[in-house]
Amino acid sequence: MGMMSWLVAGLAGTAALIAPGAGMTQGMTRAGSGGTSEAPLSDAQILQAVDELTEGDPVAITAAKAMLSGQAGGESPFEYYRSFAPDVAVLGHALWSADRLAELDWAAGTEDSLDQFDLMVSAVGLDLPGGIAEHIDAGAAAGTLRRGDVVGEVYAMVWPRLRAEGYHVVGLNTDSDMHMMFVSPEAAALRWQSVAIGPNMYFEVADWQFSRNMQDAGLAVSVPDHPGTHTRTPPKPD
Repeated sequence: MGMMSWLVAGLAGTAALIAPGAGMTQGMTRAGSGGTSEAPLSDAQILQAVDELTEGDPVAITAAKAMLSGQAGGESPFEYYRSFAPDVAVLGHALWSADRLAELDWAAGTEDSLDQFDLMVSAVGLDLPGGIAEHIDAGAAAGTLRRGDVVGEVYAMVWPRLRAEGYHVVGLNTDSDMHMMFVSPEAAALRWQSVAIGPNMYFEVADWQFSRNMQDAGLAVSVPDHPGTHTRTPPKPD
């Protein structure tokens, strides 16, 4: 369901800054009222986010409840986040369990990028557009692609199809070199944009991460700023 070898290396420095036990203890129940670095989201806010961002995916919601209640089991790679980013632990586990979460190193190659983007878009019933691999091969042959460009090039080619269907790509920005992304309806994506999910961690519409690739492709960047630039409190339920 994804690549997790990056976890310890990518966030060990962040974990070292957070006192052990600062997150969840028994069953991951928290009393936070949320969306800031000082307080995690409440359980109700977590479930609201999962519900809205996945269009009510029952697998994701069930997995989130299991992680909150301490019933997820040790097999979840997102157990790693329990002590210092409990919101990420629940959100990541929910999306991973529902086969919605694309996980890519910033410098991933073509094969991994296509596999993970295919997983992400297929969760909402869409296919990847054709010609992506050929586009990347042509750019590599011409010497116009830099290290780390492949993920952004795939993003820019997939973006028009997603936007035409009313979707955004949402990221769990964990202040690391790893992209964790999923597809969400536009309204939900914008409602949760810039809500904190941990210390220097946020929901984000992922466009700003790939703004150069998008601009090179003649696309308008929907949300051009880092999510921490304008932090927001969690939206109230409808």
